[in-house]
Amino acid sequence: MNATVRSADRALMIFEAFEAAKCQLTLRDLAIRCDLPVSSCHGLVQTLLQRGYLYSIGSRKELYPNSRIYSLAKTIVENDPFISRFSADLEALRNETNETVTVSKRHGDGLRYIYTLDSLRPVRYAAKPGDLRALHSTANGKAILSMMSPDEFEQWVEGRALESMTPRTITTKEGLLQDLEKGRECGYFVAAGEYSIDLDAIAVPVELHNDFITISLAGPTQRVAPLLSDFAQRLLAIKQKLEASI
Repeated sequence: MNATVRSADRALMIFEAFEAAKCQLTLRDLAIRCDLPVSSCHGLVQTLLQRGYLYSIGSRKELYPNSRIYSLAKTIVENDPFISRFSADLEALRNETNETVTVSKRHGDGLRYIYTLDSLRPVRYAAKPGDLRALHSTANGKAILSMMSPDEFEQWVEGRALESMTPRTITTKEGLLQDLEKGRECGYFVAAGEYSIDLDAIAVPVELHNDFITISLAGPTQRVAPLLSDFAQRLLAIKQKLEASI
């Protein structure tokens, strides 16, 4: 890793430390949480202070990000040229089903959420943009795997241990292939208690600009399982609308 990439990674670690702590931190606190030498952390903090992304207060010079980082992120998100095309449809989907909506793309050997809308219910599946998940044990992941060519799937699965997340996780190549074929036939993919024992999710792949994303609904099994067919039809309708418009 070169110095430029390492510096960027460390700067992001600073903000992630504040996210986890949810309180002001001293320089030493930050260094410990980020597993960095105090001297290295000091340089990063001084840069962020000078750029206006942090402020310090009190005799202990406790640090915290100010609203500039929020303002910057809000402007970027609100003007996302890709997500903005269908964010209204996704918000309507979340509001109508009252379950968590996620949009993901493949990232290496897994998937990464690029957009999330949490359910407004107290008990819900909580997801954050940037979170990484496995392919074989999630509905989004299965939707991604379904878009692979046979050769690409063989390359991905060859020698791979399909980790058991719960007793219901599919951990064999043969079982996964059967599940993917079932999903292709009906047009959507289900993970019922496979990533988390009390979590069900349903997802569809959406082809866009010679690429694809996946969209899913996820929530507690007791709520999602009885409405699986209804959720599937809602997702398939959004898939059809997006693919037709783009």
